[in-house]
Amino acid sequence: MASNTVVAAPDGGYYPWIELLNQSDGSIELSQYTLTKDTVSNNEWALPAYTLPSGQSVVIWFSGNESRVLPFQAGFSVDLSEQYFGLVRLGQLSHLLSFPFPPNENESIGLNPSKKNEWIHFKSVDVTPGLPNKSPTFWKKITNHTSFNPRDSSPNASLVYDGKIWVLAGYRQTPAGWISLSDVWNSSDGIHWNLVNASPPYDPYSSYIVFANKMWAFDPTGCYSSTDGVTWTKEAATFPGGLSSRMTMLNNTLYAVSGSYVWSSTDAINWTTRRTDAPWGNRRAWPGFVAHNGRLFYMGGGINYFTGNDYYYNDVWSSADGVNWELVTASAEWAGRYWFAPISFDNKLWIISGWNYYDYGNPEYGNMNEIWVSEDGNHWRQLISDDIWPNRHAPLVWIKDNALYVSSGYGGGGARRMYNDIWVCEKKFDLTIPMASSISYGDDLVPPAFANSVTLNAEADAYFSRADDKIRAKKLGVVNTRIQFNGDQVYYPYFTQQQVAISKRNLVVMVWDTLREVGQPNPEFRLRYDGFAFDETIADLISEPYSEVVADRYSPVGKYPIRILGGASDHYDIIRIPGILDVTFDGVLTPYPNPTSGRINFVLPYNLEQGDQVILVAMDGREVYRGTPLSPTNYFSIYLDVPDGLYVYHINAGDRSFSGRIAVSHD
Repeated sequence: MASNTVVAAPDGGYYPWIELLNQSDGSIELSQYTLTKDTVSNNEWALPAYTLPSGQSVVIWFSGNESRVLPFQAGFSVDLSEQYFGLVRLGQLSHLLSFPFPPNENESIGLNPSKKNEWIHFKSVDVTPGLPNKSPTFWKKITNHTSFNPRDSSPNASLVYDGKIWVLAGYRQTPAGWISLSDVWNSSDGIHWNLVNASPPYDPYSSYIVFANKMWAFDPTGCYSSTDGVTWTKEAATFPGGLSSRMTMLNNTLYAVSGSYVWSSTDAINWTTRRTDAPWGNRRAWPGFVAHNGRLFYMGGGINYFTGNDYYYNDVWSSADGVNWELVTASAEWAGRYWFAPISFDNKLWIISGWNYYDYGNPEYGNMNEIWVSEDGNHWRQLISDDIWPNRHAPLVWIKDNALYVSSGYGGGGARRMYNDIWVCEKKFDLTIPMASSISYGDDLVPPAFANSVTLNAEADAYFSRADDKIRAKKLGVVNTRIQFNGDQVYYPYFTQQQVAISKRNLVVMVWDTLREVGQPNPEFRLRYDGFAFDETIADLISEPYSEVVADRYSPVGKYPIRILGGASDHYDIIRIPGILDVTFDGVLTPYPNPTSGRINFVLPYNLEQGDQVILVAMDGREVYRGTPLSPTNYFSIYLDVPDGLYVYHINAGDRSFSGRIAVSHD
């Protein structure tokens, strides 16, 4: 550890330190060695006389104040600028540790106990001087920095070719400001990097792919190929996709997407337009596009970047030919995002990191360090690990030797959060299957993606249904539940157990708000249901809910609640959401009922008071009726021996007066 503020030496000071471990079968006499940070003289500090038994370790503190008795303190100091340590025996140099860049403050570099002779970085919470190193559980950082500049990249300017991982471009900070540049680097191990070409001819926002045993870059000026990264040959003068087009390969055919366009090519030079109107529309930026298990997958992305109207998609589309697309899911479990890295690894689709700025108070500036995986693009689960990189978007990713590499990306907030670290995740992962302690009837016990992979204990089997790739609660009660996964070539065995309380499920019953005219009969109030499980219907209830409203056709203008009453179930708590009957008046009085014996009955929009007048006038201007109600009412009945036809009415009621027409019929 080159910079230390977390682990105190025995004298209480916080010094850099180094730990020496004897991995031989016998004891080692330390006085036969010299510890050095100088590659020229190799004689910086002779180790004290001390016999180190096999399998034991000793810590040396770099305080600058020499102590040749335990606890040992070296006679020189180190800092974060150190990039080399050596251990010398009898004039023969043996590298103890050499690395291009030092660890971060309070991090250390040490041997991975799970993989022989592999050096990895340990976070401050995991440093253990004098104790065995902690095995990484999921991800391991193999270097804090690389020789290439910190950068992000979208599209993913990274390839695996000729047994090496390659970086082909990136957006980074330079003396001229923030800019995207093309440059070519490669590495066999992810730690030691070689600059192959400082200025290749393609645009940094090209699309990159390995095809026909060559590396390719595509930009609007054409396409370029290379077999060594040094020499790039312009193979064609045109390419239909624009900058930042997404590209992948399926069945030896290249596919590219940009906006709503989809193209394909079998030679990387001649392109065929497959779609001009892809169903996701001509609006989306920075989506994911990848081939997986014999199909193309298009997902995520967004619109209206940084306008205040940003929208981030989390839909997934799939096609076998680039022409016929189907919507796999309109809303995946992961949040919509830009600038994520999609990749197919270990028979799964992976979504790595990304950016979503809905929350302007997000201390990570909207950047993510999430990992989501799916076998089919429909059911997703999040892989959670404490050993993971800081939040970022637009990382570089590679798959090499059955391992997934993640590097670079931007975490927001300035150059200090532009990364060029390297993290590695190898096959055989620890698995965590989330299981809730309280669920409702019909809920999933575990996410659907796990349903076919786990077994339940006998007690739980009686409470859960296994069908349609789901494990769902079918019985109320409290059950001691144990789920077990036996492991496969990807995941270690796993089990968890806890008490699960299964309660009634909420069944929402609601009725639409309804509008009708005064004097008309009430319409049918249809109930709507939301929340049934297992394709159940109202026939599965003990009794059905029903609606009730206090208004009838005689009721005046107003809003009347439509209540929902009744209903019972063993499995559902019925949540009743009432509606509103809005009785309105459009100025036309409708006689009710069809009058007989010369009597005309009609409903007024509101109550008339004593002294108010009802006047009926024929179309020729003759007044045929004038009268007043005997008591407050909105239902008015008069004897009227007049011919059938259209009449004008006047309601004289002060500021509530109104007039209109009424059709009189004695049928």
